[in-house]
Amino acid sequence: MLALRLDEDSVLKYSSYIKGACSGAVLLLAMVFMLLLATLAASGMATSIMEIRMAANDQFKEQAFQTAQAFAAAISRNTKNFHVSGGVGFTICKNQMTSPICDASKFVTLGSSLEDLSSGVTADYLVERMGPLLVPGMPFRQSQNSVSSVLAYDAAIFEARVIVDGAGANLARAEVAQGIAVLVSNSSVMSAQ
Repeated sequence: MLALRLDEDSVLKYSSYIKGACSGAVLLLAMVFMLLLATLAASGMATSIMEIRMAANDQFKEQAFQTAQAFAAAISRNTKNFHVSGGVGFTICKNQMTSPICDASKFVTLGSSLEDLSSGVTADYLVERMGPLLVPGMPFRQSQNSVSSVLAYDAAIFEARVIVDGAGANLARAEVAQGIAVLVSNSSVMSAQ
């Protein structure tokens, strides 16, 4: 058998050599793991920020839609907004709106609370008389056929259009159109009774 004899100096030299080489590899490996963890953290933060922006965008869109719905409901509640005397295409607009399609002598009226919009948000609205001029008989629902007075009324059809635009404040835009039927007494049936 061959006996290997090591003296103390050679063992110390060899152990210090291995110790120095290993500590450099551990440092390098630790740096690589830190880089991977930093990359994952940055990716997670970017995803979270994007999700927050998407949620805020959905909120702004829903808020603009709800505001437009409120304007359309306010327009439809006020009977002064529906001029039966105007012909098909007769249009009344918001009082500040300067559009060639609007009849300049009439304006849409709303409640004052709706006009208080946040900064950078605008609302434009109009009411247009749709064709035909009068819908005879007016039975829009089946249950109205059984009512005896249904033949005494015709209907004038209107469309209220509302646009709420928050582009000035980096918000959303929504547009709502609502149809309204106004009952008009039928003079030919009324005179026959």
